[in-house]
Amino acid sequence: MTNKTSVNKNTDSKQEQRATKKAINEPDKKEVKTTFKTLYKGHAKKLSPKAEGHITFQLIEDDKGVKYLQLLENTSGGVFSKLPVPLQLILSTLEKQQQDKPFKSSIVKDVFTGKGSKSANNTSFMIAVLRAEDIELLISSENSQFLSKLSPNFKAKAKQLLAKKV
Repeated sequence: MTNKTSVNKNTDSKQEQRATKKAINEPDKKEVKTTFKTLYKGHAKKLSPKAEGHITFQLIEDDKGVKYLQLLENTSGGVFSKLPVPLQLILSTLEKQQQDKPFKSSIVKDVFTGKGSKSANNTSFMIAVLRAEDIELLISSENSQFLSKLSPNFKAKAKQLLAKKV
């Protein structure tokens, strides 16, 4: 006697998306830990001029040469994701923006996955880092300190970050 399993070919696509997202965000427990080298560690001013403290971040590289930005510390409190975010994912997200058109920090919402990815602080903290003097991929909009625009030398800065070595 053989066991047969029937498969419903009309699988709900939302269930598939949830299963795929779950598989991506919940790595296998047998996964080997990745080692990172710190390429740069810096500080970024928060977006609001009323906010105290700063965000500490680092640019890191894994053993395969992939670069990441990682938020490390908020000196004045507030929860955020400390998981490394692939730099190429951030750059791809930013490249979709028009050069002179201001945008909200929520455009980087989808670069965060895993534990802490839903924190409301993630997006504004990452934008603050992307505006930091040593990163300078973004600049503040003239209309509002909460809106950003691509830096005039965005492409050169992106290339420089991707090429950075220890």
